[in-house]
Amino acid sequence: MTGAAIAPLRGPWGFWPTVGWGTIIGCAYLGAQIVVVVAYMVFHGVMHHDKPIPSTDAIASNGLVLSLAAILTVPVVVGLCLLFARLRKGPPLRDYLGLRLCGARSFVGWSLGLFVLIATSDSLTVALGRPIVPEVMADYYRNTPFKPLIWVALVLAAPLAEEFLFRGFLFQGWSQ
Repeated sequence: MTGAAIAPLRGPWGFWPTVGWGTIIGCAYLGAQIVVVVAYMVFHGVMHHDKPIPSTDAIASNGLVLSLAAILTVPVVVGLCLLFARLRKGPPLRDYLGLRLCGARSFVGWSLGLFVLIATSDSLTVALGRPIVPEVMADYYRNTPFKPLIWVALVLAAPLAEEFLFRGFLFQGWSQ
């Protein structure tokens, strides 16, 4: 038989390499958020040079800053997950990161389960006399000048980064 031997496919990174890569991703995520906050502070200083720089409390409740931070960190998290999964030279990225569509039956079943969970949780929250929407989230929404931005951040950006990092990269590596 001629030709080079074919190397067996390797699985995802193991537990400790995944912890290491995950730590790098987490640090990059925090670094990107810090860059967004600093950029906001610089921009605020340039545009409103007659006003003091906002306090950390004011920034922490500023829906615009939080939305931008959530949206602008997605490429960092997703990009690093893709890079580190590709470095493994094992399973295809689609398999490594769990990027598979589920069937219609599974989708409907899990959607109904989620609906029941949300209805039960909200009912329990109301029964305990607590607000369904926490005050901090209401503050974020009130302090966002462009409301669709917070929806993009909370409904699209944050879940996308979370799925790539936790369900995709970390889960696959730790399950080994």
